Amino acid sequence: MFSLFIPGECDMKSRLAQILIGMGVILVVFWVSVFLIQGSFRRALAPLQVLAEGGPATSVVLQPDQAAELLSADGKVLANFSAGSVSSPLTVTLQTLNQPFAAVEDWRGRPLQSFFLKAQDGQGQVVASLAQPFLLTLSYTDETLSSAQESQLTLFQWDEVSQTWREADRSCNPQQDSQLDTEQNQYLATVCQFGEFAFFVNREPPRFSFLPLVSKWLEGQTLQGHVTDLDGNPIPGVAVRANGSLATFTDEQGAYRLSGLPNSPVTVELSKQGYLFPASGSQIDLTENNEVNFSALQQAGCYELIDNGTFEKKSAWNILGSTMPASYSTILARNGSRSMRSGILSGWENRYSFSLFSQEFDIPLNTTSVILNLWIYQSTTEDTTVGQSEAAAEVETVVYAPSAVNLPLAGSDINYAGLFDSNDNLLTANYLFWTRQKSTNWENKAYQLVNFDGRRVRLKIGTYNDGSGGVTNMFTDDVSLEVCVNPPAVTDLIVNGGFENNQGWARLNADHPALQPQYTTERKHSGNRSMFAGVQTRGSSLKGYSPFEQVITIPAASTNPILEFWMWTQSGESNLTAAAEELPAGGNLSLQAEPSNDIQYVAILDTNHKVLRYLVWRRSDKQSWEKFSFDLSSYIGQTFILRFGVYNDGDGKVSSMFIDDVSLTLNTTPVPTATATFTPTPTNTPTPTNTPTPTNTPTPTISPTPACGPNLFTNSGFETNSGWDLRDSPVKPFYTTAWKYRGARSIFAGVPTKGSTASGYSVFQQTVTIPASAINSRIEFWMYPISYESNLTSSELFSLDELGLTSTPENDVQYVAVLDTNQNVLGYLLWQRSNTRTWALKSLPMGAYAGQTVIVRFGVANDGDGDVTGMYIDEAYLWACP
Repeated sequence: MFSLFIPGECDMKSRLAQILIGMGVILVVFWVSVFLIQGSFRRALAPLQVLAEGGPATSVVLQPDQAAELLSADGKVLANFSAGSVSSPLTVTLQTLNQPFAAVEDWRGRPLQSFFLKAQDGQGQVVASLAQPFLLTLSYTDETLSSAQESQLTLFQWDEVSQTWREADRSCNPQQDSQLDTEQNQYLATVCQFGEFAFFVNREPPRFSFLPLVSKWLEGQTLQGHVTDLDGNPIPGVAVRANGSLATFTDEQGAYRLSGLPNSPVTVELSKQGYLFPASGSQIDLTENNEVNFSALQQAGCYELIDNGTFEKKSAWNILGSTMPASYSTILARNGSRSMRSGILSGWENRYSFSLFSQEFDIPLNTTSVILNLWIYQSTTEDTTVGQSEAAAEVETVVYAPSAVNLPLAGSDINYAGLFDSNDNLLTANYLFWTRQKSTNWENKAYQLVNFDGRRVRLKIGTYNDGSGGVTNMFTDDVSLEVCVNPPAVTDLIVNGGFENNQGWARLNADHPALQPQYTTERKHSGNRSMFAGVQTRGSSLKGYSPFEQVITIPAASTNPILEFWMWTQSGESNLTAAAEELPAGGNLSLQAEPSNDIQYVAILDTNHKVLRYLVWRRSDKQSWEKFSFDLSSYIGQTFILRFGVYNDGDGKVSSMFIDDVSLTLNTTPVPTATATFTPTPTNTPTPTNTPTPTNTPTPTISPTPACGPNLFTNSGFETNSGWDLRDSPVKPFYTTAWKYRGARSIFAGVPTKGSTASGYSVFQQTVTIPASAINSRIEFWMYPISYESNLTSSELFSLDELGLTSTPENDVQYVAVLDTNQNVLGYLLWQRSNTRTWALKSLPMGAYAGQTVIVRFGVANDGDGDVTGMYIDEAYLWACP
C-alpha cells in the first residue's frame, strides 16, 4: 500500500474552504441588508408589539341631543361630538400611545402623535361609528419640521380590513377635507369611525430594485397600466389609489404602477378633476391580471387647477430659493390672512439670492379658455426700471414657444413669473412679467393660456436680488387658473377598437401565460393589427380561458347605442349542437368556471364581473370575417364590462378567434342651458316702460342682419381705447385679447377670478344721439356670458342701485340699460344671469328712443359672495334704421 503525495493538496483544500466561507458571508450580509432595508420582510413576519399606552385615558359619556368634547390627558388631541350623534348614552375613551399598536413601516418614521379612540354602549358592546361625523383637532410643535414636512402632515387611521394605514378623512363618505393651520400649529380632520390613529409626515414609500424575483416577493403583487381618454390620449396626473391607501399618479404618458399589493382582490379608485372614470371603485383580482388600462370621459365645464391659490394653507406650492427662500406671510394679504412673500424685506439682509415658488399642473385637451389670474404687490429700494416690455392689455394671450431662450437673472433685482416644462425650460418667448416697481395697491396680472392645451406646465413666481444697492420683494395672492373645457361629442365609447396601440383593453391571464390574448399583425379586418384569443397550435393541451375586456359607461343622455365588431373564428371541434352547451346560467361565466367544450364568446358583465348578458356563445370554424351588431339601449346610463374570450378544454382540438374594429357608437343629446331672455316693449313716450318676461327656453342664435342705417357707436370692435367710457369702480371693465369674437380685442366686464369677494358694478357706456327718423333702430352685439350663480329668478328683477357704482348689489346680473344724460335709467334692454360660455348675437330694439340723446350702458353687477359673474362683449353696433 502506498499513497501518492501531491504537493499543495492541503493548501488547495484550505483555499477552497476559505472561498466557500467567504461566499457564505457575502450572501448572509446581502440578505441581512435586504432584510433591514425592507423592514423585516413582509408584515406577516413582524413581531408582536408590546402595549404602548402613553398616558392616562380620558373618557366622556355622549348623551342624545347634547354636544360634547373629549380632550386627551396631554392636551394635544381634542375630539368634538355634535348633538344628535347618539340615540342612547355611549362612552367614548381616548388613550394616547407611545407608539401605535398596529405595525408601522420603517419608511414612515415615528409619528408625531398616536392615540386610540373607542366607544362602548351601556352593555359594553363596541360601537364602530356614530350617526354623525366628529371633529379631531391635533396640536403639534414644528421646531423639528421643515416647511415641506409640515405641509405634508396627515392623520392616518389603521384599517383592520385591508391591514394598512389609510388617511383618516377617507373614513367618511363622501370624503371630508382635512385642514392644516400652520399659524396655530393645528391639524383638523373630520372622521366617521373610531379606532387607532397616527399623525405622520406623509412620505412616499421607497422603491427598490434588487433581483426581480426577490423584489416581487418582498413587495407583494403589482398593478400597472395606462389611463387614457376615449381617443387614446394619455391623461397625466390621475390619482390611482388601491384599497383606499396605497396611491400613485400617472406620468406624462398616462402610465401608473402600484406595488406592495396583497394577494387578494383590490379596490381601485381613480380621480382627476374634470374627468369621469367609469371603472373607479372596481375590484381587480391580481391573480387573474396585473396589467389594467383605464379610460376616462372628459367632462364639459369650468374648474380650478391651482391648489391653495390663496395661500391660506401651507400646501401645494414648492418653495425654492437659496439663502432667502420665499415664505407664507401674514404681513400683507389681498384677501384672507396670508399671501406668499418672495425677495428681501430689509436692507441689512441684502444678498445675492433667488426667492421663488412654483406649482405644476396639467392643462387638459379641448379647452376653450385657460385664464391665469394673480395679484402682486411689489416693493423695491432700487430704481423702478422694467427689463422687459409688457402688453398693455389687461388679459394677455400667451403663445406657446418652447424654443425660447431663458432671460438671464443677473445685473439687477427683478420680480418675475414664467411658464416652464418639467425640466425647467421656458415655454414662452418672454416671462409672463418681468418688472421692478413700487406698488401703492395690488396689481392684477391675467393671461390666456389656451395655447397650452394638453400640456404639463410649471408656473414659477419669484424675486431675484443681486446683493448690491437696494432690495426688492413681492407679495403674491389669489392665484387662480380657471380651465373651461368643451370636449367633442362622444360618438364611439370604445378605446382602441382597432387594436392599433396597446391602450384600452385589459388582457387577462388566469390559467397560463400562453393563454393571454395578444395583439397581432397575422390577421386583421382593417388597419395593421387585431386581437387574437385562444390556442392556435393543433394538439396543444392548454386548458383555460383567454379573455380580454374593457370597462364602458354609456352616458345617460345617449340614444341608440350600437355595438359592432368583426370576428374571425377557427375550431377543431364540432359546432355547438347540444342545448346544454348553448348558454350557462347568468353569472356563471368566470375565469374559474369550465364549460364542457371549447367556447368562443362575447359577454356583458357588471363591475363585479358577474354576467349580465351573453352576446355571442358559439364554437365556430368559419375562418372568415363576420360582422356582429347589437343594440345596447338597455344599458344607457350604466357602467359595465365588455368581455371577449375563448375557452379551450385541453383535448388538443383547439379553438381561437381574431377580433377587430370594435365600436360602440351612439347619439348624444345635449342638455340645453336655460337662459332668461328679456325683450323690452318699446313705446313712443320719452320714458319707455320695459317689462321683461323671463323664459326657460334656450337663447337662440341670431343670424347677423345687414345694416339698415349708419352705425352710431364709435369703436364697435373695441380695437382702440376710444369711444367707450369705462366707469371707475372696484371692478372696472377692461379691454382684453384673451377672448374675442372677431379682431384682436373685446371688452370684459365683471369679476374674472372665481372665489373673489370683489363687489360692485362693472360698467362701460357710450353717449349717442338717435335721429328722429330712426324709429326702427336696434343694438346688435356679440356676448360671451359667464356666471357661477344660478339662473335669474323673477324675484330678482330690476333691483339695481348703480348710481354710485360702488354699492353692493343684492345679486349678480348681466344687463344692458338706456339712461338719459343725467344718468337716470330709462329702461333695461337686457337683464340676465347666464353661464352659456358661448358667443351669441344679441339684437335689442332702440326705436323707442328716436329723437333723443341717450347713454347706452353695458354692465355686470357682482354681490361679492365668491360666485362671480362676468361677460365679454365684442362687435357692438347701434344701427340707426328708419
